[in-house]
Amino acid sequence: MIDVTVPLVVGGAAVAGLVVIAPITKYALDMYPYLYANTRCASRAGLLLTKKHYDDLLGAGSIEEVYGGLEDSSYASIVEHHKDFFSFSRGLEQDYVETLSWIQEISPNTVKGVVSALQKRSEINTLKEIMGNLKNKKELPSLVGIADATLRVRIEGIKDMQGFQVALEGSVYGELLASIDLERMAEINTSLDRFYLEQLQDAISSVKDSDVKSAFLTYVTVLIDLFNVRLALRSSGQVSYLEGGVLDSEALASAADNTQLESVFSASVYGEGMSGFSLTKLEQAFISYLQKQAEIIGVKYNLKAGMLLRYLIHKEIEIRNVNALVKLKSEGFDAEEIRSYVVV
Repeated sequence: MIDVTVPLVVGGAAVAGLVVIAPITKYALDMYPYLYANTRCASRAGLLLTKKHYDDLLGAGSIEEVYGGLEDSSYASIVEHHKDFFSFSRGLEQDYVETLSWIQEISPNTVKGVVSALQKRSEINTLKEIMGNLKNKKELPSLVGIADATLRVRIEGIKDMQGFQVALEGSVYGELLASIDLERMAEINTSLDRFYLEQLQDAISSVKDSDVKSAFLTYVTVLIDLFNVRLALRSSGQVSYLEGGVLDSEALASAADNTQLESVFSASVYGEGMSGFSLTKLEQAFISYLQKQAEIIGVKYNLKAGMLLRYLIHKEIEIRNVNALVKLKSEGFDAEEIRSYVVV
């Protein structure tokens, strides 16, 4: 009897051990693909500008001093080759393109589709710039933001809007920009921004890992709300708001003026600490909220895509800050005026 019982007891203990170990092993395997990406992003986060960097840049007496201060940062190579604002701004856009390309390389397969969708932003910004230049009869801008190599080749050398539309045929933008009225660029830009957010939503919804999906949804929710508020401020009459934000689209639609719109915004998660009401202050409030969310994302989803997304958000905000700082310093704004445009 003992000969039979002892093996059964040992065997039962082993099975119980497997029951405990199996979920732990599965969890470890689930988070393993993100370890490399998170480690690399955490390392790069150390290169982001610090509060002292910003204080020094804001206190600079001239644009030359600002450029000098940036020579001790990760933007040194941009400063070296771009000394006027517009050239410098394009350099920053290229830096963001390269950041996304790098993230695409180190990311696990589960998020590559989302990163590809994020890369459309630079592509769309380039298309906007192309249309603006064609309208003003200027040379084409750099096409480095066009991720689709085939589309980039087709756009090279175009001379007018007709050639541009022909180049877009068969691409994801072909139907969207089939009928272009350059006198209505605001509407065209809104359509492109809507397309960007919708394809980003689609990419996020296809992610199967619930934690990863939740992290990116937190990010895109802020972008959707910002888009909807811009739409409410700039549009008159009936407009179609994007679903997926936290702001009540019906409340936005029913706001008859800026006072009512301010009331909707102030009662939301974005209204904390906001003084005054303008598009600039609204955008600052959104960016401040997004920065706080980046920290929450980094902690809450640190074993999945949390650190990756945290770094990406901070990098995006930093590029926006540097762009604004250089532009305003070039135009003679003082430190306190510029500070109100920078989110640190």
